[in-house]
Amino acid sequence: MTKIELTSALLDYLRDPYDSVCDEDIAALDFLTLDEARGYLADLRRDEDAADLEPDERLPQEVTPELYMEVFNCEISRCRHNLKVEQLANQLAEEEG
Repeated sequence: MTKIELTSALLDYLRDPYDSVCDEDIAALDFLTLDEARGYLADLRRDEDAADLEPDERLPQEVTPELYMEVFNCEISRCRHNLKVEQLANQLAEEEG
């Protein structure tokens, strides 16, 4: 799989459509360290094994702790950026109005 495909699969996992976590909650998180990413990925793999998921229902085996950390931290940055843009837009709207 390409890095784009792995990143997409990982984002699908991180942003489960049935999860109620919003951008504000994600923006408030601390960036992951590599050790934390290793632990989270190991937990995820154990959960997948326990659930006896089919291969196509699992996170691809090519996802490494480094990629997990990179994607998770980028998602935090994206949420922080979106909230800042929204805050600035609201501020400009108030100043104009």
